[in-house]
Amino acid sequence: MNGEKPNPASESNAPAPAVSKKLLWTGRIITALPALFLLFDGVMKLVKPPAVVQETVQLGYSESVILPLGIVPLACRYRRQRFV
Repeated sequence: MNGEKPNPASESNAPAPAVSKKLLWTGRIITALPALFLLFDGVMKLVKPPAVVQETVQLGYSESVILPLGIVPLACRYRRQRFV
Protein backbone atom coordinates (compact mmCIF):
# COMPACT_ATOMS: atom_id res chain seq x y z
CA MET A 1 0.00 0.00 0.00
CA ASN A 2 3.07 2.28 -0.04
CA GLY A 3 2.15 3.68 3.38
CA GLU A 4 -0.93 5.49 2.10
CA LYS A 5 -4.03 5.59 4.25
CA PRO A 6 -7.21 4.34 2.53
CA ASN A 7 -9.80 6.98 1.80
CA PRO A 8 -12.90 6.11 3.88
CA ALA A 9 -15.14 8.12 1.55
CA SER A 10 -14.27 5.88 -1.38
CA GLU A 11 -15.17 2.77 0.61
CA SER A 12 -18.52 4.06 1.81
CA ASN A 13 -21.65 2.21 0.70
CA ALA A 14 -23.89 5.04 1.90
CA PRO A 15 -26.63 6.07 -0.55
CA ALA A 16 -26.29 9.39 -2.36
CA PRO A 17 -28.06 12.26 -0.64
CA ALA A 18 -31.56 13.05 -1.91
CA VAL A 19 -31.78 15.96 -4.33
CA SER A 20 -34.93 18.00 -4.83
CA LYS A 21 -36.60 17.86 -8.25
CA LYS A 22 -36.15 21.61 -8.63
CA LEU A 23 -32.40 21.32 -8.06
CA LEU A 24 -32.18 18.29 -10.36
CA TRP A 25 -33.90 20.09 -13.24
CA THR A 26 -31.85 23.24 -12.65
CA GLY A 27 -28.71 21.17 -13.02
CA ARG A 28 -30.00 19.49 -16.15
CA ILE A 29 -30.85 22.83 -17.76
CA ILE A 30 -27.51 24.39 -16.81
CA THR A 31 -25.79 21.38 -18.34
CA ALA A 32 -27.94 21.29 -21.49
CA LEU A 33 -27.57 24.96 -22.48
CA PRO A 34 -23.82 24.91 -23.22
CA ALA A 35 -24.13 21.46 -24.83
CA LEU A 36 -26.86 22.70 -27.17
CA PHE A 37 -24.86 25.82 -27.98
CA LEU A 38 -21.80 23.75 -28.91
CA LEU A 39 -23.97 21.42 -30.99
CA PHE A 40 -25.54 24.35 -32.85
CA ASP A 41 -22.17 26.07 -33.31
CA GLY A 42 -20.56 22.91 -34.68
CA VAL A 43 -23.39 22.23 -37.12
CA MET A 44 -23.38 25.84 -38.35
CA LYS A 45 -19.65 25.64 -39.01
CA LEU A 46 -20.17 22.46 -41.03
CA VAL A 47 -23.00 24.00 -43.06
CA LYS A 48 -20.99 27.24 -43.49
CA PRO A 49 -23.68 29.82 -44.21
CA PRO A 50 -22.24 33.18 -45.37
CA ALA A 51 -22.90 34.87 -42.02
CA VAL A 52 -20.85 32.24 -40.16
CA VAL A 53 -17.97 32.49 -42.65
CA GLN A 54 -18.01 36.29 -42.46
CA GLU A 55 -18.04 36.42 -38.66
CA THR A 56 -15.37 33.74 -38.28
CA VAL A 57 -13.05 35.57 -40.69
CA GLN A 58 -13.82 38.82 -38.87
CA LEU A 59 -12.67 37.18 -35.62
CA GLY A 60 -9.29 36.57 -37.25
CA TYR A 61 -9.55 32.93 -38.33
CA SER A 62 -8.95 31.92 -41.92
CA GLU A 63 -11.82 30.35 -43.82
CA SER A 64 -9.88 27.07 -44.05
CA VAL A 65 -10.18 26.42 -40.31
CA ILE A 66 -13.97 26.72 -40.14
CA LEU A 67 -14.55 23.03 -40.89
CA PRO A 68 -12.14 21.78 -38.18
CA LEU A 69 -13.64 24.30 -35.76
CA GLY A 70 -17.00 22.68 -36.43
CA ILE A 71 -15.78 19.10 -36.17
CA VAL A 72 -14.05 19.46 -32.79
CA PRO A 73 -17.10 20.38 -30.65
CA LEU A 74 -19.23 17.79 -32.43
CA ALA A 75 -16.63 15.08 -31.89
CA CYS A 76 -16.27 16.02 -28.23
CA ARG A 77 -20.04 16.02 -27.77
CA TYR A 78 -20.35 12.64 -29.47
CA ARG A 79 -17.55 11.21 -27.35
CA ARG A 80 -19.20 12.45 -24.16
CA GLN A 81 -22.53 10.84 -25.02
CA ARG A 82 -20.98 7.64 -26.28
CA PHE A 83 -18.54 6.80 -23.50
CA VAL A 84 -19.81 8.47 -20.37
